[in-house]
Amino acid sequence: MEDTGYEFSQVHVLRHSFRPNAFLSKQFEEIAPGTQAPFVIYGSDERVIPLFDVGSRAFQSQSFNANAKVERNSHGNFQLESGLDAHVLISRRKGAVALRLVMNVLYTAQYKELLSVMNDIKVGERAYAPGLYATQLYVDMPFSKLAPEPSVRKSVTDFRALLKDKESRRQYQVFSTPQLSSLTAQRRITSPPSVEGTRSTLDTLPHP
Repeated sequence: MEDTGYEFSQVHVLRHSFRPNAFLSKQFEEIAPGTQAPFVIYGSDERVIPLFDVGSRAFQSQSFNANAKVERNSHGNFQLESGLDAHVLISRRKGAVALRLVMNVLYTAQYKELLSVMNDIKVGERAYAPGLYATQLYVDMPFSKLAPEPSVRKSVTDFRALLKDKESRRQYQVFSTPQLSSLTAQRRITSPPSVEGTRSTLDTLPHP
């Protein structure tokens, strides 16, 4: 069988997280009125750390310094730019599980500084959420929390139109949380040198 050069493994994923302002929260609530907890928006820019390295002194020191840098740049707000994409996340076993809204953020010097912390961590590899660009943001809304489909379609269309207008989109902003968000996830990583007779063909997994 073909050796793809990758294997799936449990890894530690670091990513930025953001809080929506009141105007943005209201738009989200129209799409997913069943959501009780505050909405969490994630940055597509990531750092993927092998679990073996999470306890290392190097990673602990680097992540501490990175979080200090995030905290220094978390007191301002970041405006959304024009553009909104909506994707349905599908699980092989469960079918449609969530609606993902992908947004663009105004690429300012402060936002660039915020993203740079992913390069300050040398352990692991810099990565982006699959299918997204480094400066994009996304929020996942569980299907069980969504409004009826016609209402969702209208709300997304209306929101997209608002973001196209230069004046109206100024009110849609996000605020960075004071530290990086982390999770353990199954990811495709570069496989170690293969041992004869152990090759396999790998399939893709959905992004958590």
